[in-house]
Amino acid sequence: MKPTNSHLVRLARSIGACLALASLGQAAWAMSSLPVERIHTAQWAQVCADTESVRDSSKNTPNPVALSGSTVALGTKDIATAWFAAPTNRYPHKSMGSIEHAGALVAKLNKASGGRQLQVTLPLDRVFEDLEPRLVDLDGDGRDEIIVIEAQLLRGSSMVVYGVRADGRALVELARSPATGLPFRWLNPAGVGDFDGDGRLDLSAVITPHVAGSLILYHYAPPNLVPFATQMDISNHRMGAKELRLSVVLPPEHSAAASGRPFGSPGPIQSRALILVPDMQRKLVYLLRWDHDMHLKELAATEPLPTTIERMSRSGRGACFQTLDGVWWRVDRPH
Repeated sequence: MKPTNSHLVRLARSIGACLALASLGQAAWAMSSLPVERIHTAQWAQVCADTESVRDSSKNTPNPVALSGSTVALGTKDIATAWFAAPTNRYPHKSMGSIEHAGALVAKLNKASGGRQLQVTLPLDRVFEDLEPRLVDLDGDGRDEIIVIEAQLLRGSSMVVYGVRADGRALVELARSPATGLPFRWLNPAGVGDFDGDGRLDLSAVITPHVAGSLILYHYAPPNLVPFATQMDISNHRMGAKELRLSVVLPPEHSAAASGRPFGSPGPIQSRALILVPDMQRKLVYLLRWDHDMHLKELAATEPLPTTIERMSRSGRGACFQTLDGVWWRVDRPH
């Protein structure tokens, strides 16, 4: 059957409509572009110095059996330091370049909290597939919780929260996220913030950042970390790299008060924390905000960079990031 003139007219109109929509999409994308500034080497220490409270364990190891290449977290509340120990090869996944992972998590309390050294040792089917314990007071009680990555032989990885028992004599598990579902399927925490504006801290992680990565937001609801939003095409880690910090959480412009607001009840947009995180190719940075239901909104994105992003750190209203060629860049939150 030969196409008639009316068929051709309808086809032309369809093509024209598609081109018009594409043009509108490009215009909208251009309006939401994040400007990127290249940082000169002489300015780096002033503009992009990393302020995270962690140190290289090779320079500050309070325990001779600390995991090689890991960092020691320094706390300002009840926990003075926390680190990974008891190296083991029982889970042969090279997500961070080595099959050696930790079999134990150790926390040293400060003097005011009794000064004890506490340790949790995992069973043989689990490891800490992690290099950086993260100390955060998630519930506002004046005591830090410890956020870590655990891997289980059959179920894969979970983000897990530990804390000091009320009597100060043990580390106990407080909350756990759903597992990734398969062995050697890893996740990498992306940061903590009040993402829904309800006045309480939430957690985030990128699930399988090396294979179809997705950013997940979680409510802290012991004994569970409950997912409440997701965004695809995200990665905050390069396979085999020891650098885990490839995302930055920006605090909300106006903090919400938790009192009087139901748990998980969304606050105004201005009270929601934002996330800066690379795309799956790690060549551009998204600025994301929780919108509604299970959705995050892409507020803006940088133009694609010449090469991949290898490290990120908080800087003022935005973040600095370093690309594979050693160049540092800075991006700020839009006004």
